[in-house]
Amino acid sequence: MCLRGDLCEDLPNYCCLPGGQRLQLLSPPEFSVERVMSSACGGRLCVYGARGATLVDLPARWGRAGLFDNGNQTVLCKLVY
Repeated sequence: MCLRGDLCEDLPNYCCLPGGQRLQLLSPPEFSVERVMSSACGGRLCVYGARGATLVDLPARWGRAGLFDNGNQTVLCKLVY
């Protein structure tokens, strides 16, 4: 599952972001993800497919260049059901 056209076929449980950051879901969805949409404020993602949908809570952006978790390469995200 990737954002902004980046491709992560080798890491299907990640979202790839510009700047090399990856958002890793603590509990990957049990359905095939077809689309990812962002909320208007950018605090959550809607991850959905033909067999389900779930919300992902994004961590606050801070630090240099407004990256997640001060620019760490992998950032953990929890699902909101």
